[in-house]
Amino acid sequence: LTTQLLDIHDKTAHHYLKNLATDEGKIVLKHLIERGLTKDTIKKFKIGYSIDSFDTLKQKLQQENYSSEALTQCGLILSNDRGYIDRFRGRIMFSIANPNGKIIAFAGRIFKKNDPAKYVNSPETPIYNKSKILYGLWASKEAIRKTESVIIVEGYLDFLQLYQNGIENVVAVSGTAFTNEHAKLIGRHCSKVYLAYDGDTAGIGAAVRTGYILLKHGLDASVINIPKGMDPDDWVKNEGKEPFMLAVENSEEFLNFHIENTKHNLNSPSGMSSFIQQVVSELAQISNPILRELQIKSLAAKTKVSEENIFYTLNNLLQQIQRRQSF
Repeated sequence: LTTQLLDIHDKTAHHYLKNLATDEGKIVLKHLIERGLTKDTIKKFKIGYSIDSFDTLKQKLQQENYSSEALTQCGLILSNDRGYIDRFRGRIMFSIANPNGKIIAFAGRIFKKNDPAKYVNSPETPIYNKSKILYGLWASKEAIRKTESVIIVEGYLDFLQLYQNGIENVVAVSGTAFTNEHAKLIGRHCSKVYLAYDGDTAGIGAAVRTGYILLKHGLDASVINIPKGMDPDDWVKNEGKEPFMLAVENSEEFLNFHIENTKHNLNSPSGMSSFIQQVVSELAQISNPILRELQIKSLAAKTKVSEENIFYTLNNLLQQIQRRQSF
């Protein structure tokens, strides 16, 4: 079944890529090039288009000798009251590959249509578990090992723009929030992580959540300050890679970033106390006691709250956790 599913995805990616040469697809190709992608990038990462019709792909796949099990489990065909139809219609298609470069899923972004769902993603299938996949890792893993660091971005276009501009040690989180599995995957390749999330409220919130997951897995996290109202894609497209690389060099240590972007009022005792409780509950999840101690010392130095009091809070929390687990 796995072999058939991989083959279906490979054929589908080529089908979507070829669609860029159709009348409908040429407008999409023009749009992608205006967005700053080169034809080489489009080809290498198999970015394509799903024709706005109900069953173009289904008919193509039915001509091959796939088992009905493979066709129902590939996630590309849906059944509804009209019978079987294509999941992706009238969308720009991003091919999602596993770390070996085999295509296992797609993300489809709406194009020139009114649809409340901006993105539609492949469902989980026997070959696709989204909490374990980082977009582009198959292409960037060598550069990540070489530089001993990775830049994490939020969007496909952020990834493609950076990679195309020679910033190759990059991955994107696709179709899900950052998970423990993602952190483990990164930990196999490097230990230094730079977060390049959007500078809006949602981006800051996501960076804080991701940062603590990275710390929990013993990875060293910093945050790149992106100019307000921009995302990495726009920034690199408009100004080239130099300002971005400078921002990587001047990136901010994760705890500092959280202190500067917390919703708690750190000028009031109760605000500072709540903030420290929040951070300690995150740091309590670090299983390596040395790493945990170093983070707490750093927190004490940054907040001017004594290490003893922070360790006291931590130990209370760890005892509570132990008690809960022993019931």
